[in-house]
Amino acid sequence: MKRWICFLLVILCLPLWGCQEEETPLLDPFNGYYRRAELFHGSTDSVVAPLPIEGVGLKNDPMMLLNVYLTMETDPYYAPTFPEGTEILIMELEDGTADILLSSAISQLTGLDLTIACACLTKTVIELTGVDSVIIRARGTTLDGASYITMDLSSIYFLDDYVPETT
Repeated sequence: MKRWICFLLVILCLPLWGCQEEETPLLDPFNGYYRRAELFHGSTDSVVAPLPIEGVGLKNDPMMLLNVYLTMETDPYYAPTFPEGTEILIMELEDGTADILLSSAISQLTGLDLTIACACLTKTVIELTGVDSVIIRARGTTLDGASYITMDLSSIYFLDDYVPETT
């Protein structure tokens, strides 16, 4: 009797297994980096995390892809990284460097928030374009008092290996 009940349950549940929606793989993905909503200690990239972004049809237009990246809505796993209205106005790639002019909205960020946003943008630009360094400027304003910020992967280090002393 128990065998018949198990057999009936299996037959009744078979259609449900077919109802699962399969994940569609991204075509031409690249990673956009955003600030994590919850920070943790003892790991690299404990402050930022990658998010795969669809790049179909736009791989030859990195400026367009980066503007999509800057304006994307993310899930609660990520914290807001860029102020609303932040966009890339000009991007020039030359001799392994991306020179980027952002809209003045980015100047709303200061201190650590600005540093993290620039690090996220730098990691994204380097992965997308293959350049070695990124120069970030803002139209008509300074970034925390500087006319530009230059970053490369060696200047971005997010390992917090602080371990509190126990007494």
